[in-house]
Amino acid sequence: MTSKKSSALKNETLPLFTTYLPDFALKQCELELKETPEKKSEQLTRLRQLLKVEEITRDITFEEDFLIQYLRHSKYEAHKACKRLRNVVDLRRKQPDFFKGLPEQYIVSQFSKPIILLMPKRCPDGCSIFVARLGKWNPDELTFDRFMQVNMIMFTQFLRDQLTQITGFKIIYDFHEASLQLLKMGTPSNAYYYYHSMIEDKCLEWYQKEALHVFTTLRLKVVAMYSAL
Repeated sequence: MTSKKSSALKNETLPLFTTYLPDFALKQCELELKETPEKKSEQLTRLRQLLKVEEITRDITFEEDFLIQYLRHSKYEAHKACKRLRNVVDLRRKQPDFFKGLPEQYIVSQFSKPIILLMPKRCPDGCSIFVARLGKWNPDELTFDRFMQVNMIMFTQFLRDQLTQITGFKIIYDFHEASLQLLKMGTPSNAYYYYHSMIEDKCLEWYQKEALHVFTTLRLKVVAMYSAL
């Protein structure tokens, strides 16, 4: 994606995928994320230095655009970006299956009965929109590890989008049709890994602007509450 200027206004509805950064995003990147050419170069060099002295990351070669994702999320504080990168490498060592490719049967299932949807249009503020249809998740068909793989693959790939790195995203958690089967997923181990990687934001460099939870019954609220424990 190029960083050329555009006449796009902040209240214009942009498509999910763009080939440029609109003016408001460039300004937001500078004002909110503190990105300037000088700081970008300085903190990128500093981050590489920090990663080279960390035992867990010293032998890994990171692409520049990958490091910039973490610097943007950390508002160009290299030590914070380094900590998050260290966490994701540690998670990858402890749970390598989360980062492996999905078998074809699960890819077909995700497209035919998707649990996670990406909306084709963005919010007027530039945020991308995800819908997590957790009510469609059948733990007997899609295990927790496979569910985490779906999350990791979709989010890590989509977060390479520069506009989303800057504006963030909004997510709708849809519990419609959720059953008590979700309670089986609320084990201490599952809760730890999901919270550590996807919610507390110690690993992925996402910028979640807003979350909306959709329920249809009191029972679904109970399911959601216990599944999140």
